[in-house]
Amino acid sequence: MSIILEERVYNLEHILADFIKNTEDMHQKTQMEIQNLVQFQKQTEVTLKELAEAQKQTKAVLEELSSSHRELSASHRELSSSHRELLVSQKQTTAVLEELAASHRELLASQKQTEAALQRFEKKLETHEKKIEAHEEKMEAYREESRKENKAINLSWGKITNKLGTMVEDMVLPSIPRIIRDEFGIQRIKIKTRLQKQFDVYNKEFDLCAFADDCVFINSTKSTLRKNTVDDFINDIDMFRIIYPEYKDKAIIGIIAALYTSKTLVEYAEEKGFMVLSVGSNILEVINTKGFKPKVW
Repeated sequence: MSIILEERVYNLEHILADFIKNTEDMHQKTQMEIQNLVQFQKQTEVTLKELAEAQKQTKAVLEELSSSHRELSASHRELSSSHRELLVSQKQTTAVLEELAASHRELLASQKQTEAALQRFEKKLETHEKKIEAHEEKMEAYREESRKENKAINLSWGKITNKLGTMVEDMVLPSIPRIIRDEFGIQRIKIKTRLQKQFDVYNKEFDLCAFADDCVFINSTKSTLRKNTVDDFINDIDMFRIIYPEYKDKAIIGIIAALYTSKTLVEYAEEKGFMVLSVGSNILEVINTKGFKPKVW
């Protein structure tokens, strides 16, 4: 009996020890699960905070999207209005283009008529111009014939006056004022012919002198232009300054007049700076090279 009781006590002790051990293990597990739950709760709270913040941001984004939606709706309405206006404007533009096309067709038709009229006018003008050219050729031939006749008459008159010794008075004197006016633009001059003055033992005579405010034109008249005529005239100008000192401050321009000349002698006279006059359609004319400027002595 005692032995059975001891075995039961022993068994109970073992069962109690196992129970206590199991209870302690369960307690430790429970504590660990509680700690895990606490940690999970903390993480859940953090997550909830993050979700709340995200919800706030989402709400802000939704508000912005709502505002953008309203703006887009307003823009859409404006675009719809603009589109309607553009359609109206396009219709008006199409109408204007149709009017322009009609005007262009009318203009082309008018241009063709104008070109046809111009062609007819050009033909008439061409015919008229040919008639004018033919008339001008006849007139030029007549003028050339008249110049030749005048020149022949003047040359004949020059021969006569040369024989009479009055070439200066009859040919040079009427021509000098016109030539000085045309070539130098001088209107007022005083002319003297056969200007004479005693120089040393000689009585020096100048055929013609034309006195202007700032210059003196001295003329030497010969029937035929020769080289010594040009050379002697240089000396005559130098002598003029000596025997007429009252004109020492005035410029002097030399003019040679002759009935008969040659191109070579005219060029020689130009080299020395002299104007050369000879018989032309207007009594005496300048026959120097075009653009020639006489020397100022």
